[in-house]
Amino acid sequence: KMMALAAPFLGPFPWWPTTFVLPEQLPELTEEMGRSPRIWIVKPEDGSQGDGIFLVQSAKDLHARASARLSLGGVVQQYLGKPLLLRGLKFDLRLYVVLAGSGEDLRCVLCDEGLARFCTEPYEAPALKNLHKVMGHLTNYSLNKRAENFVHGGDPFMGDLNDEEASKRSLATALGQVEEEYPEFDRDRFWAGMREVVE
Repeated sequence: KMMALAAPFLGPFPWWPTTFVLPEQLPELTEEMGRSPRIWIVKPEDGSQGDGIFLVQSAKDLHARASARLSLGGVVQQYLGKPLLLRGLKFDLRLYVVLAGSGEDLRCVLCDEGLARFCTEPYEAPALKNLHKVMGHLTNYSLNKRAENFVHGGDPFMGDLNDEEASKRSLATALGQVEEEYPEFDRDRFWAGMREVVE
């Protein structure tokens, strides 16, 4: 059901990772895993806020780590290698869209602020020796907030905001840092691309 609902949105985005929904697509996933060694991220259906997410390299690893949970369902996606790093850390961006109106008057409005969530361990390309180091691979706030290296952003209402180094920062701050580290980054082009996705 999930893939059928998502199908209209999968086509135009070349960055969308190869995705399988379990348990329905377990045979196809097992076949795909046997073709070439790649890293996969497993997101069990019964987890939330990053709980239960893990990385595997083979169908054998998958069955060993999740045999009891696979029947419950979940999503398995190819791990995207070579992520854009900021100060050596993997991060993700959270952009928000407001749906306004209804029916033919329905429109999407892209908010001009959002969040960036950072891993708390330096990124290393995934390999068998480091798949267990999830704080360098997964950006989930609920996982990283327990890490020793987690940096709290402070409270803007108390005047102690630390948005430059925080493990969760404003989108504007993160984009500014991307511009500093990657001079070829074009913020206007970024926003134009985001608007294109939303519209």
